[in-house]
Amino acid sequence: MMSATEIITTIVVAIIGGVSPIIVELIKSRAMIKDKPSEKSQDGIYVPGDYKFHKLPKRKLISNWQWILILTLLGGLSGYILGSKIDSNNSVDSPLSVTLTPIAFSEQSVPINPSLDGLAQNITAGVGEVTKIVTGTNNRVIIVIEEVHGSRLGQIEIAIILNRLYENYGLRHIGQEGVFAVDGALNADWFHPSLSSGQVLSLKDKVALQLLSEGEITSGEALTLIYPDFQVHGVEVPSEYNYDPPDTAWTAPIFYLYQIAVTKMTNNDEINKANELINADKTLEAIEYIISTDPWTSEKYAFITDETTINSAEEWLQLLDDIEAEANRGGIIISEEDQKAMQYLKEFYSKASNRSNLMAENMLDLASVYPETPLALIIGAAHTDMVSKMLTEAGVSVVVVRPESITKNNSSDLSSSEYDRKTQSLSVDSAGGIGALLDNRKKPQPVLNRVWFRSKAESYWLIALLARNESKEHPLMSSQLSSQFGQMQYVKLVPDSYHFLNDEKVFALNSQVENLSSPIQIWVRAKSNQREKNVNLAQALDLIFLSDFIRNMPHSEEPAAIEPMITNITSNIVAIFSTDKSVIENTSLEDIKR
Repeated sequence: MMSATEIITTIVVAIIGGVSPIIVELIKSRAMIKDKPSEKSQDGIYVPGDYKFHKLPKRKLISNWQWILILTLLGGLSGYILGSKIDSNNSVDSPLSVTLTPIAFSEQSVPINPSLDGLAQNITAGVGEVTKIVTGTNNRVIIVIEEVHGSRLGQIEIAIILNRLYENYGLRHIGQEGVFAVDGALNADWFHPSLSSGQVLSLKDKVALQLLSEGEITSGEALTLIYPDFQVHGVEVPSEYNYDPPDTAWTAPIFYLYQIAVTKMTNNDEINKANELINADKTLEAIEYIISTDPWTSEKYAFITDETTINSAEEWLQLLDDIEAEANRGGIIISEEDQKAMQYLKEFYSKASNRSNLMAENMLDLASVYPETPLALIIGAAHTDMVSKMLTEAGVSVVVVRPESITKNNSSDLSSSEYDRKTQSLSVDSAGGIGALLDNRKKPQPVLNRVWFRSKAESYWLIALLARNESKEHPLMSSQLSSQFGQMQYVKLVPDSYHFLNDEKVFALNSQVENLSSPIQIWVRAKSNQREKNVNLAQALDLIFLSDFIRNMPHSEEPAAIEPMITNITSNIVAIFSTDKSVIENTSLEDIKR
């Protein structure tokens, strides 16, 4: 059963990844609360009173996210919604279910190129699925990879796909939604990527994979930190990408559906049942039941709440137009505020559709620069239809794939607070993690270019080197370690701080912090467990994909008090952090429950 934070994360991640309900973010713990009681209209049916937005108190939410959606919309509903009995019978349809099916090829479709088919099957084997292959008229190939931005497991699956393309098909350049074209390729030179295809991973490479597993970076960013010739290019235009509708917009379509269903209710039994549910304080059941009493609203509600179907921005726009038109036909009185909220949401999806066009155009430009090798484009699934259409119309061969986990909710998804921090370009770490000490919780910027991220990545690298070092000599006495320390620009070891406490190593780092001119000192206690096997990148990604760590990763919520929190630096190196030396000196890693 999903936890409340997982439910909210599912909704938040869905819209930003472009793959699911439009009610994403769900106005972040706000609810529609009735400000005055229901009033009986001339036809004898009770109608809802006025509603305003109010903050909900913190409480444990139920696990069915559809109920969360309804509670968020009309959480404070009380009293009768519908009153008198009217002698007519309306049919009741339960919410419809839409099943996702792969795109089928008609007999008139361009024949599938066997080499493209083989490529598609090879890169997705065990981790993804192929939804479309179109052979173009020129020699350019673009693999479109759909993603859910907040899924850790999904990012591992995409990393496996990208690495297979890198090792076997010469992929070196990808486009990424959310990265601006004017900024050029992401810069990872500061991390000194040096891996060659098939080579055994270094500690630094394993640190990059740990940051990927945590959800700090995407699959493309991880490979940029590992391979020196792998580049992530921007395909977005800031003016289109940076539009965010007000919070009220996300609940507008549900409010419309509810209002439409209420006015259509004339069946005596249905009215009585709705009122019984409300009188029993079963508000959630009542609201969904009311929507289900009308076949049309039931169908649209099922479209919105279906977790398995991935719909395009254009399909969401059509849905909003249909809901608006139905309300107008029925003479439904919608407040000016709610009408504006609906227009804001329509503008959001209109811009999302335009972003699809711009991303396709920028990928075509990239293909003209690198025509000899395949390219990849990682986007939210709501953009796929339009992007692939424009690419194929330009004569490009297109392969559309998606990670296996894209339509599944799982415990690897970022929690709501983790994803909220990530969308602000902050660390997913809660208080007590090193990322929280370094990001200073300020205005968002691209992660790979942020000082806090570079400090965290170098901190992990330095900690891994010290934890793995078996010599009792001071690490600065080692020419090999000193050479690697010298490559670090954002973190420095405090020389006199290094010492042992039993088999655990204690030391301090001077780390640069986001938006602060001077570094802060962070104390670390670390140890290395049994030594890892030597593996290459493909093997390491497979191990992460199959591990309990990625599938059952605990969510990082903000704790009530800052306490040392055990953090994996690599799969077998752990550490705790604090700005207080005494906390680190007096807290053994063995004493902390993970």
